Amino acid sequence: MSVFFNIETCLIRLFFLILSKQAQRLHIARLPDRKQTTE
Repeated sequence: MSVFFNIETCLIRLFFLILSKQAQRLHIARLPDRKQTTE
């Protein structure tokens, strides 16, 4: 039971880590577009 709980927490951490990385990538990808539109 404890091993399963550890795996679950690891998966949740991995999931959030991937989500945050994707969010950063999207934010970085949007910045150049915003600069081009303002110029």
